[in-house]
Amino acid sequence: MGRSPAPQLGDLGQAGQRLAEAARYSREAGQQFHLSGELGWLGEVAFLGGDVAEAERLLVQQLSAAREQGAWVWTRHALLWLAKVAVRRGDVASARSLLDEVQAMSRAVGMATDPEELEAVAELRAAEGRHEDGASLLGTAEALRETLGEPVPRAYRPDIQSVISQLAAGLGPAAFAAAWAQGRRAAAP
Repeated sequence: MGRSPAPQLGDLGQAGQRLAEAARYSREAGQQFHLSGELGWLGEVAFLGGDVAEAERLLVQQLSAAREQGAWVWTRHALLWLAKVAVRRGDVASARSLLDEVQAMSRAVGMATDPEELEAVAELRAAEGRHEDGASLLGTAEALRETLGEPVPRAYRPDIQSVISQLAAGLGPAAFAAAWAQGRRAAAP
């Protein structure tokens, strides 16, 4: 699966315009696989821009199209971002169920857990009050990103920082640092 171009662009509005144009072209050309990806990326742009309702609408469309096509990669993407939407809405039970499905899909195809998945689970753990687990997962995600040479995209940083702040406030600085370090060690080869 390609990475979304949206987080790499500094201007989410510009990213949304470009993705909407690409989605229009894909729709006109009958390129359903590409359209599914673009719908998901438009959902990311809406989410990152604070429009959770629009993000959910687009991601539900992506999920429906991806499942209809049997495109597991876009199904997984939609489920991951719908879990983030559920956390944002305070629906931790739905978020947990969606992330369980993401993790099951990853295992079924032999896909290693990626940093974005760990960050989403960390956000859920923060919402559940499981601060130590969340901090550890973010430490693992950071170490994996370093190994992959894939830093946190600019557009994701405010959300990640918000989760970090919530976890650090719940644990205190020393316990947060210890849990983060434990997570980094867990990612060591």
